[in-house]
Parts: sequence; C-alpha cells; structure tokens
Amino acid sequence: MHQSNGVMPSNEMGDLEGAALPRELLSRELLPRELFGWQLDGWLRPVDIGLAQLLVELGHEKDADVLIASALVSYHLGCGHVCMDLDALLHSPEAFLPNQRGLKHPWRVQIARWQQIGVNALCERLRASDVVGEGEGAEPLVLDKNRLYLRRYWHYETLVASGVRDRMSAPRPIQDLKESLARLFPEATEIPDWQQVAVAMASAHSFAVISGGPGTGKTTTVVRLLSLLQEQAIAKEGGRPLRIALAAPTGKAAARLTESISGTKSKLSNAALIPDQVSTLHRLLGIRTDGGRPRYYRGKLLHVDVLVIDEASMVDLEMMAAVMAALPAKAQLILLGDKDQLASVEAGAILGEICKNAHLARYSEAACGELLQSAGVALTPVSDAIVLDDHIVTLKKSYRFQGAIGALASAMNESNAPKMFEILNSGDSAVQFRNTSQLHKTLAELVLDPASGYALYLRTLQQGCPTGQDMNAWAKTLLEQLSTFQILCALRKGPAGVDAVNEAVVSMLKSHSLISQNTGWYAGRPVMVTRNDYSTGLMNGDVGIALPEPTSENASPESPPVLRVYFAQPDGIRRVLPSRLTQAETVFAMTVHKSQGSEFKHTCLVLPESSGAGLTRELVYTAVTRAKERVTIVGSDAQVLARAIQQRVVRCSGLAERLA
Repeated sequence: MHQSNGVMPSNEMGDLEGAALPRELLSRELLPRELFGWQLDGWLRPVDIGLAQLLVELGHEKDADVLIASALVSYHLGCGHVCMDLDALLHSPEAFLPNQRGLKHPWRVQIARWQQIGVNALCERLRASDVVGEGEGAEPLVLDKNRLYLRRYWHYETLVASGVRDRMSAPRPIQDLKESLARLFPEATEIPDWQQVAVAMASAHSFAVISGGPGTGKTTTVVRLLSLLQEQAIAKEGGRPLRIALAAPTGKAAARLTESISGTKSKLSNAALIPDQVSTLHRLLGIRTDGGRPRYYRGKLLHVDVLVIDEASMVDLEMMAAVMAALPAKAQLILLGDKDQLASVEAGAILGEICKNAHLARYSEAACGELLQSAGVALTPVSDAIVLDDHIVTLKKSYRFQGAIGALASAMNESNAPKMFEILNSGDSAVQFRNTSQLHKTLAELVLDPASGYALYLRTLQQGCPTGQDMNAWAKTLLEQLSTFQILCALRKGPAGVDAVNEAVVSMLKSHSLISQNTGWYAGRPVMVTRNDYSTGLMNGDVGIALPEPTSENASPESPPVLRVYFAQPDGIRRVLPSRLTQAETVFAMTVHKSQGSEFKHTCLVLPESSGAGLTRELVYTAVTRAKERVTIVGSDAQVLARAIQQRVVRCSGLAERLA
C-alpha cells in the first residue's frame, strides 16, 4: 500500500489501439494527470501516487477529487499531519502545501476549484465514494467531520483518545497529602509550589501530564510522586509495592533519565522501591524490527501499575497507540515533557495537542476543591475549564536557566523578536548571534577551540588512554568531552545543512591533524545510530566514538589500529565493531530533531540563508534549550531568525477535539 514503482505513464499510452494494458499501467492511466505533474515538481512522492493507484486497482475509484484527496492525505502524513483538515486546507492552503514566494504552484488551480464548490460539497463527494468511510469499517479512508484520514491513523487517534478519556474518568480516592508533601518538599517556599501541585494532582488521577521547560524539575517531581504512590500502596491493607516502569522514546533520553533518577531518588527513604533503569519504548513493548506483532499488545498486556514516559513530545501517534493497546486499563499513565519543544518526527503531536491550553493553568472548581482538601493549596477555579485541564500541570520555575539562556528561550516562545535580539546583543557570553557570511570560518573558530570545541576530546584522544586506566572509563571521559560542544542544523541539505557542515568540520579537523582521514572509520569519529538495532542493543539516536583498542605486544608498528565504537548506555559503556553499525552517520553536526533528549554545555545553531517551512519557533527553542551554559546562533541574515520565531508548527489532528 505504501510503495509505488514511480514509473511515469507514457504520453503515447492512449494511442495503443485495442492493446490490452497491464493492470498496473491501466490503473495509472486512470489517475488524474495533476498527480504526475506534482510528482515531477518534486513535492508529491511516489508513495502518495501509490495510494491513489491502489484505490483505482482495488476500490475501482474513478472520481478525480477522491483520488487527488487520497494522494494529498498521504502527502500530509509525510509532513507529520495525522489527517488532512479540509477546512484548514481550503482556508490556508499555503500552510499545508509547497509554497515559495513569487511562484504560482500548479496545485492552486485544484485548490481554487475546491474552494469554489466549498468544503461541504467536497465532503459529500468524498462520502459518496466506496473507498471512504465515516467510522468503523474496512474503507481505506475515513472522513470524520471535515478531517480525512488514512484508516490506520484514524484508528490510532481514536485508540489514544479513548485510552486517555478512560483514565481521566477513573475515580481515585482523595487522601490527605499535607504531611507527605511537607516531607517530600522541605525546601518549598513559593505559593503555590507547582511541583507540589503536580504531585498532588497526579497522585489523584490515572492520567497526568507534568510539563515544563528544561531545568524546571520534572524528574525531581516525578521521583517524589513515585515515592508518594509507593507509600500509599504499601499503606493499604495487604498492600504491595507498585510495579513501576520508566520509558523514553530514545536510548539517549533513557540514559539521561536513568542518570537523573539515580541521583534524585537517593535522598528518599523508600528509594529501593523506585526503579532507576529506564527503557526505550521500543524495548518496553518488545517492538520487532521485522514489523511483526510486538511482545506486548492488546492481547498480552504489560505487567505494570504505573508507566512514566519521559520526553513525551517526541512520541508519535502510532507509538502512543501501541502504548495504549499494551497498557492495563487500571494502570496509571504519567507523561513528562516540554510542550514547547518540537513534535515527533513521525505523524502526530501528542503532547502539544494534550497541552494546548496548559500555559493558562485552568482548573475546574471540583479539581481546586480536591487540591485544597488534599494538599492545602488554594488555586482559583475557572468556570469553563474542561476535564483535560485538571490532569495537566506546567512547572514554571527553571532552576537551570536563571540567566540569558532562559530569557532567550522565553522571548522566542513569546515570538518577541525585539526582546530576542536585545538579549543576543547584550554582550552576555552565554548567548550570542554571529551574523556572518563566512560560515566555515566562524565554525572553525568554535570547532577548534581547545577548551570547548571538538578539539577538546580529540586532543585527549591523541594523548592515549592513561596507563592503568580502564578503557571504558577513558571512553566515558571522551564521550563527556564530546558533549561539551554540539553543532545543530535546522536542515539536512543545503550549504548550512547537516551533510555539508559535517563535511566541512571533518576537513577542518583533518587539516589540523586532529583526525587521520576524511572518510570511512577513523579514531575519534563520532557517530549516531539512525535505526534501532536489537542485535547490538543500540537505539536510534545513540551517539558513540570510534576509539583504538589497546595495542597488542605482538602487533606490527605499521598495522592500523583496531577500532571499536564506544557508547554510553543506561547500564554502562557498550562497545561494538564498526562493521556492525550499518545504520550510523558522522555527527559533528546533527539536526535539531535528533538533538531532542540531549544536553550540551555549548550548542551552536546554524541557520540557513533563507526562511523555510521547517524553520519554526519550536525548532529554535528546542535548539537553544539543549544548551546548559552557552548558545551561539550563526547565520547570514538575522531576519531568518526573526521570521522563524513567528512561525509555529501546525499539525492537523482531531485528538484535542476528541479529548475536549
């Protein structure tokens, strides 16, 4: 269903008098010609054409509007949308279809015709088709109100929505938490203390979201929440400890949470009852690389009472549906994440949809009454708060970003360009905008800095593993030094894209004798795994360094060093042969998307020369908040950055409406 051979129909096909056309060619001949023109324009993919072709072959569909709509639904899915919102598309087509200034794209003719007949008439035409359904059924497309879905994604969305709704409606007894909260938060001074509010709210619900920017204490809050939940469970007559599972979307995020929880829980009296090993969601569910049924699914549920998912903004709709299918009905689900970060790479924006109004901190009269009774915290109720609002708490105080980085992130989130540039030009060493047309020269200054650039770990590497030091300990030191600095790119292609920047950095390092070669495997090469690999235990996003193995006494001086690639994992250092890393890439530069779940002392965001659909407020905010101490933004046009913070990520979905 999702593949097409991409062969274009012959111009002479209609002149084959009486010839019997192969089924595939005949189905392509029946497709609207606009689709092939759009594919030649470079924006419609073969897979999008393939869906329309399948509807002709298997569904005998002939209506051009239905076939064009099906291809556009597939295109929308490739852009991260769960569905195609026909109202939004006809109102603002430039927001959803390729749009370059000054160019009149051919799709405008088709959209203008749909605008002329109106969305209601278009929906009636779609409903009349045998390949479009309106709910449960077998039709490949589903029209739900004015949103057109691929059936699979309509099913995912309804599954996630019902899973959240069922948990929101599950009653839990109100308990007096004042003494417990005072013990868990002895340092609390603010009124209200939002970490306490989050713990009290989450302990009273089977579904809860704790959102907040970097350094707002999400991990600290959830560890104390888990301590409270275990305390309550054991206090029950015949009580037993809860089975708690911790998960994150990537191995890198899992490793960070493991480290953070280990340090936080040590201060608690029941620390032994709080797990500190965090799994990836793929590993938790037992998802297979061959696409077969995962180990845990609707027919075989996870053995958990509480599931905590960190970095929930990175979780796509399909993965969240898999979680809901495998999670027992009575299990608590707690999502942690930054609602302002980039959404998942795949379709959906789960955390963003759920937290659409979270910044308003709206709570119902019932929720405020329960909070006052259980925690002694008084909040002002809002008359029009919905049920979902009562299950979300946004942590507001950042303990990490008290200075310029926090102020810069806030200005970006507020789309306040004057304030953003005032901060960037303030002279504060923590934030800087390098306005330059000489990108490579500027990058060289940063990369070759012996104290904070890539030169730091490469110089340490050249000195060799200290005598008597364990190789794994040395590798850990190098990995920590590597994370001192990271180049982030908004794009993958182009002069300021990941591919070009990686190539330029490699040349710089080679010319300064910091690495031995420009291509292939060499000592010091940093790589990122780009696909989950269960044979090595490495997950998409894991970063490692190729290091030389200790030289054998019998080795020839002329022999090239034997390399192993070392990765930091939740359970320690893992090393693998380079030949086993078939899906890995050099990562002196990485996309901002790939940086999610990571922290670096110094991040350098490289901006493209012009604005584009991918350069958004969420992207630059995510890049800035990856830094712990210093941010440098490099670009040739300051207005590219100004326009970026005015542009929001928009993903079509019906999840927020279903939850409301």
